[in-house]
Amino acid sequence: MFEGINNTNYGGYTMTATMPKNIYDPLDSHTLTVNTKLLGYLDDTTWFSNSLDNLTAHLEIADDFYNLANTKLLTNDKQLLTHTTHPFVSDKI
Repeated sequence: MFEGINNTNYGGYTMTATMPKNIYDPLDSHTLTVNTKLLGYLDDTTWFSNSLDNLTAHLEIADDFYNLANTKLLTNDKQLLTHTTHPFVSDKI
């Protein structure tokens, strides 16, 4: 499931860092860019997305996988964190 979601065209969260290669030459640097859509460890999964629509698409893929694997999820144990100041009101994601 992780491989399938990471290979989708739906956006994730992109992080970029620039590090100097040579401390004496500030123009000589290396830039690393990483796009993350989800991370998981044991029974915890953290989802990243650049829009609610993309997050919904990723969660639909996960639902299909869990239905195929006949796996039950704890759907009450979830939190939505955002950096936007606009309130989000919905019963379903």
